Amino acid sequence: MTFRYPERPVLIVDDEPYILKSLSAVLRSAGINNLQVCEDSREVYRMVSTTKPSLVLLDLTMPYKSGEVVLQEVKELYPDLPVTIITGVNELSTAVECMKRGASDYLVKAIENSKLLSSVKTALNFSELEEENRLLKRSILRDDFPAHPAFDSILTEDRAMFSIFRYLTVISPSGQTILIRGETGTGKELVAEAIHKVSGRPGEFICINAAGLDDVMFSDTLFGHRRGAYSGADSSRPGLIEKAAGGTLFLDEIGDLSPANQIKLLRLLEKSEYYALGSDTLKRASCRIVAATNCELETKIEEGSFRRDLYFRLSSHEVMLPPLRDRPDDIPLLIHHFVKLTASELNITPPEISPSFIHSFYDKELPGNVRELMTIINRAVGSQGGSKLFGSGDDGLTDETLMKSNSSSLPIFPEELPDLKLWADILVDEALARSEGNISSAARLLGISQPALSKRMAKRRI
Repeated sequence: MTFRYPERPVLIVDDEPYILKSLSAVLRSAGINNLQVCEDSREVYRMVSTTKPSLVLLDLTMPYKSGEVVLQEVKELYPDLPVTIITGVNELSTAVECMKRGASDYLVKAIENSKLLSSVKTALNFSELEEENRLLKRSILRDDFPAHPAFDSILTEDRAMFSIFRYLTVISPSGQTILIRGETGTGKELVAEAIHKVSGRPGEFICINAAGLDDVMFSDTLFGHRRGAYSGADSSRPGLIEKAAGGTLFLDEIGDLSPANQIKLLRLLEKSEYYALGSDTLKRASCRIVAATNCELETKIEEGSFRRDLYFRLSSHEVMLPPLRDRPDDIPLLIHHFVKLTASELNITPPEISPSFIHSFYDKELPGNVRELMTIINRAVGSQGGSKLFGSGDDGLTDETLMKSNSSSLPIFPEELPDLKLWADILVDEALARSEGNISSAARLLGISQPALSKRMAKRRI
């Protein structure tokens, strides 16, 4: 299945068939293959209304309706639609008049292919960004805007994560690069896979860890090689860019690229062109680039170890995944999930989980975030078998035994019980007193999350 780009077609309007054929060939050579042509200027208004193109390439000198009239009709209907004039009329006054009427560019037909493609790509990028902005205005401010189901595989109850998913749902269908940032183990690769699914691209999702690749290995892995390119290259081999054609290439640990490899990647992003090792045949890339890093790129840029222009090319869109310590509500959810998953893999009954076991993770340093939590749970379930999981302060006591041992400290209830809300308020006040007003500590004493306690206290103030 051939991937069509852009998502909405480029409409070429000219009364001369050979011009339509020539322009179509130039655009297809650059991977712009979703094209529509129109020889009759009277049909343009109808075609724009029905197909909603991403760009119109318009001739000026045509029978029936002139290009100027068509331009005015199109811009009245869709003022944000880019319209590029491509004409043999090389007059400054005509160019100025067209730009006043809303043309995004004015090109004379003798233009070089490279300049034509540069103008078209700029217009398409503008069209994509305009569409994204319209969708974002309608969605980001709405909590009920649904994220794509592709993100359902990422377990979370965190509002910040849901906001990121909604944002990515809007921008993923475009061809823009996306930079995913976050600490180790925050789920960057899972998010990249979800982006690929949302994009609807028919090609593969290809992942490569850029860290540790020397200059030759980087080129060979990404660009491939021709037979005889170096000693041991007994046959030609395609690179990952070719394997990801029409799909997504995910470059992980992008902050660790060497300066030489940064230049190679920058050229790929700027030109969408590359050479296989040992070959002088220029190839075009049709994959979408998603990159990720856990590095502080701003520091690396200031130090001179990462190119600023490469950062801008990679971050057409950028998201920062929050660490697990900023997602306390996700800890119980993830623990229960990993316990069940590990028990299933070991073919044992999932052990019970004591509240103290869950609470022990709220203050635990987890630099590896979700990945480290999963490893800890795997070891705990494997070592405990089917028995109950306790926190470090339980000393092997069950919750029932612990309750009995502390029965003397249980409150003495009056004959007439107060309502549940009052008891809840008393319990919150006691937890705050014991924690000297520290909300996070009080929440742990109560067995609830810090945001949940803050919300309850806010309601009380109201």
